[in-house]
Amino acid sequence: MYNRPLFNVLCQWVPLSGKFVSKTYNSGKFLAAFNHKASLDNEQTVVMFETESGKRYKIKQIAGLIARRILNYMEPENRVERGQRLGFIRFGSRVDIIVPEDFQIDVSLGDMVRGNQTIIGRFE
Repeated sequence: MYNRPLFNVLCQWVPLSGKFVSKTYNSGKFLAAFNHKASLDNEQTVVMFETESGKRYKIKQIAGLIARRILNYMEPENRVERGQRLGFIRFGSRVDIIVPEDFQIDVSLGDMVRGNQTIIGRFE
């Protein structure tokens, strides 16, 4: 499979059922998404969730050099279901998942993952 990150269309889904806790939006720069500073400096939306067992994690949608718009479908509601649409971002943008130390990661650097299909890990 030929990977063309600039033309990837990234649709995100809620990975675990639980509770929607918060959403924040930060305006910022539009560095290339692969730049390590993009996670801190670029325009982004950060959503925090809490699993049914009380574990918290964040999903960060980060705009890239070309993509100048992030769509996030999360509304203030108490419950979210695994597989529910979270958002959409395109053209070389980036999505970071921030998990606590007790999260077991099952993918490796360079693995090609598919949204709503690949299991990236689990809470221990």
